[in-house]
Amino acid sequence: MRKLDAAIAEALGREITWQRKVKTGGRRIKPTYVYYACSADDICAQLFYAGTEVEVPKFHKDGNAMLELDREMQARGFMLMVEVYNEGYSASYWICHAKEWTDDHVSDNMPKAVALAAYKALTGKEWVEND
Repeated sequence: MRKLDAAIAEALGREITWQRKVKTGGRRIKPTYVYYACSADDICAQLFYAGTEVEVPKFHKDGNAMLELDREMQARGFMLMVEVYNEGYSASYWICHAKEWTDDHVSDNMPKAVALAAYKALTGKEWVEND
């Protein structure tokens, strides 16, 4: 699902890069790392904003990252609606400038449902995981 996080970051206008973070020395308190470029399919790949050592948030999994994403979406004129069911969550965004809703996106965890709805609102396309 990190590919979904990458697609959302790109849709928000951020450049991203996939890198392998390798510890090269230092102690537990102040370790040193080297970053190597890699593909998204590399098992050790981590997702960073381009030119930084800042990791792209896990929008699909982390509640705090989900709230950051929603704050960014609100700034762009989108309004989130989440419904809670016995089996999970349904999320959709109201697109204020188009005066329409995105489709409902259902998941067993709320951050993933919100991430899927945000991707649809930003791109107009449904998310398809390419393995």
